[in-house]
Order: sequence, then structure tokens, then C-alpha cells
Amino acid sequence: MKCLKAAFQRGVTFFLITAWAIFLGSFPVSAPPASADGLHSPHGASTGLAFVVNRDSNDVAVIDTRTREIVGRFSVGESPHMAAISPDGRFVYTTGREDDTLTVTRLPDFHVVTKVRVGRGPEHLDVAPDGQRVYVANFEGGTLSIVDARELRETRRLAGFRHPHNITISETGHRAYVANLGSDQVHVVDMLKQTVAHAFDAASPIRLASLEHSTDRHGIVNVTLTPDGRFGYAAHGDGGEVAVIDVTTDRVIKYIKTGRNPWRAFATPHGKRMLVPNLGDRTVSVIDAEKQKVTAVLPGLRDMTGINLGTDGRLAFVIGRAENTVRVLDLEANRVVKDIRVGRSPETASTTPDGRYVYVAASGSNEVWVIDTRRLAVVSVISGVGRHPWAVAISGGANYCH
Repeated sequence: MKCLKAAFQRGVTFFLITAWAIFLGSFPVSAPPASADGLHSPHGASTGLAFVVNRDSNDVAVIDTRTREIVGRFSVGESPHMAAISPDGRFVYTTGREDDTLTVTRLPDFHVVTKVRVGRGPEHLDVAPDGQRVYVANFEGGTLSIVDARELRETRRLAGFRHPHNITISETGHRAYVANLGSDQVHVVDMLKQTVAHAFDAASPIRLASLEHSTDRHGIVNVTLTPDGRFGYAAHGDGGEVAVIDVTTDRVIKYIKTGRNPWRAFATPHGKRMLVPNLGDRTVSVIDAEKQKVTAVLPGLRDMTGINLGTDGRLAFVIGRAENTVRVLDLEANRVVKDIRVGRSPETASTTPDGRYVYVAASGSNEVWVIDTRRLAVVSVISGVGRHPWAVAISGGANYCH
């Protein structure tokens, strides 16, 4: 009888805690800054969870990173591109490229709250540090949607972009940098006024002059901030260089020559280096962030889509989509350590907060492959995540999309 009573009390307690968590989850609140692209995203109700965006099944699979099992699934918009976690860790935002929506999902019960209509072809997004607004880059429409996270509606749509791609929010939360794949420019959005403050070229005048009559642009993929938030690195695909932006003045202070068709920069955890995969010559440029110069050029892979880092920033894990391979680079010894075979067509990956594991989305085999960053080996293959897994976002992890 005592056992039954104790069990009943435990059940009541669990019910009350769960109900309270769900109740709290219906209200966005302020929290420390977070970023969807390249910086650490938050904890909260999403702690220990990985969200896998499946492009062809129009859903998101939820993986418990402690057990490496699928613990939930929720439907989102058509042809979802990526997901971002709110700063308080209680909501997941997902873009639907084909139906022009932003899906808002509540944690911890994976309840889809609503779908907000945004501009045409939304892909990348980021959340303001206070969690009150979500910024969505509408790739096809050339606009930026500003969504009120409390009212759950689009409150403003800014125009004048050219295939807006990644959005990067400054450390202060006052500026958002929007890269344009269809041009040589970076747009700066004043987040307080919710207007475009200005735009500037992220390519040197010499490079721009040589491209004057070119109509085919690789453009700017992303502005990657250094971990201290002082500088932004914008790779110019057509010019074979990286522009270093002083975030305090929003001015380019230096151009660094890289390989052909640089994709974007990835920062090591402690900010010592910036890594740039060059798609044109299959190399990786290693930039000393303090000296702002290339100190090594390492062998890359065909069709590189991203780079993940271990905890201490010594090892880099380079994803090669065409070769179904993750290449491990030693950034201290400047050499290739190992090639790790993964599933078909690896897209992007996310690293757990402790830097111990890399979760790789393999779109061709509908799997997520888990790599141990110490053993340099695959320790788990999670199948049945959905059709064409495209992006992974881990609570507390370093997340990005391509």
C-alpha cells in the first residue's frame, strides 16, 4: 500500500512539473544572447536535444543526445531549410521554403503553435538575443521578414536585398548582418529601428572591377563573427578573398586572399583561428585571427558544406558532401589526421556543447551519423530520422546551415 501511495505521489509530482513547464513554455522571456548560425544556441527546455530538419518529409525529428534515440517528431512547412532555438530554449523556429512559412514549435511537448506567413522562399533565420523577434531571410523574394515572437506575426518586411542568405546578429544585439548570395554586398539592419541602416561592398575594389561585367555571382554566404564579437569575416566567392569587418564601425579594414570560391568562415571555439573552405580548389585556408593572415592551406574535399570543431579548437572536422566523408584536420600540426566515412551526401552537422560529438545529417541515406571527436570514429548511426535530413541544430551546440 505504501509503495502504491509513493508511486501515486511521484506520478502527481511529475504531472505538475510537466504541466508547469508547458505553461511556462507558452511565454517567450529574455535570456542570454544566442545565434542560429555559428554561435552557441541556448539550453532551457531544449537541453540535450538535437533537431533534425527533414527537407522532403516536411518535419523535424528530435533526438535525445544522451541516448541517441528519436524521442519526438513534429510537422513544419514545406521543404524546411533550417531551425533555430529561442534564447530561452522553449521554442524552435523552422523555415518552410516552398510554402513561405515560419513554423513555431513549443518545447518540451513539441506542440506546433502556429505557422507565420513570411516572404517568398525563406531559408535562413536568426533570433534576437532577447527572444522577442525572429529575423527570416526570404531568399527568393529578396526581403527580410521581422516576426514578433510574442504576437506571432510578421510586423515588418524589409526590401532591397539580393538573394539574402545567412543572418548574423552582433554581440550587442543592435545590428544584424545579412549576406547576399546574389551580390557583393552585406546589408546592416538596425535592430532597434527595424530598418536597413546601410549596405557595403565586401569585396576589394580591384576584385569588383574585374567582375564588373559578370552576371553570375557566388556572392557573400555569411558574415561570421569572431567569438569576442569584434570582427566579422565575409568570404567573397567570386573574388577569392575574405573581408574583415570592424563591427564597431561596420567598415572593411582588410582583405585576405584565400583559395578559389571560398564558401564561408568558421571560427574555432577560442577565436584563435578562422577556417575557410575553398570550393574551387578543394582547400581549407587557416587564418590567424590575431594577425589576420593566412598561416596554412590544408587539403580539403570536394563540395565542402561545413566545418565543425572540437572543444579545444585543435581538430577541425570538414564535411565533404561529394565524397561522403568527414576529414579531420590537425590545426596545430597543419596536417590531415584521418578521413571518416559517413552516410550518403552529408549536408551539415552540429557539435554537442561539450565538443565531444559531431552529429552529421546524411541526406542521401536518411540518417544522422555521430562522430566521437576524441576517438575519431563513428559511434552511432541513427536511421529513420526522416526524408532528406538537411540541417541539425543542437541545444547548446555550435549550429550553422549551408
